[in-house]
Amino acid sequence: MKTKIETLQKKINEISEMTPSIWVLFEGMHEKKKSNITFHQYLTLEKIKLCPNCTINQISKKMNIAQSTASQLIDRLVQAKLVTRTENPNNRRETLINLSQEGELTLKKQKKNIEKGYYELLKMLTPDEQEKLLTSFRILYEVSKCIENKIHGDKKWKYQFYLFSSVV
Repeated sequence: MKTKIETLQKKINEISEMTPSIWVLFEGMHEKKKSNITFHQYLTLEKIKLCPNCTINQISKKMNIAQSTASQLIDRLVQAKLVTRTENPNNRRETLINLSQEGELTLKKQKKNIEKGYYELLKMLTPDEQEKLLTSFRILYEVSKCIENKIHGDKKWKYQFYLFSSVV
């Protein structure tokens, strides 16, 4: 009879084997040659759009990355004139982050590129395979929201996740 740890390890191994192919799919949708930003910069712009006047601390929490990593991402986006930093008038120690006009345009352009990539991907699949892919994305989305809630609600779990993500 398998122990709980052996069962968990088997699942970990299976996820580890599938992950590279899935990442290639995601990164393929964000072709660098069609964009002047990286995939992580795109994700950061998306978070900033959803959270106007956010702080670097809020961005790091929403993206589950270290504050120093978020700060470096923001620095690059400021240099590229895609986001702006302004002092919080209510708290001079806080800096507020927002999309610039150029950032809004870049985000729209990148979304269209990604949608074109999805279109090309879906064209290759039968209607049944398209449904399977969509169902898989829905499940992955549900599970990721569940994990996000656990990260934000359970400080011990969040600390363990932080240690894991800083190693990866």
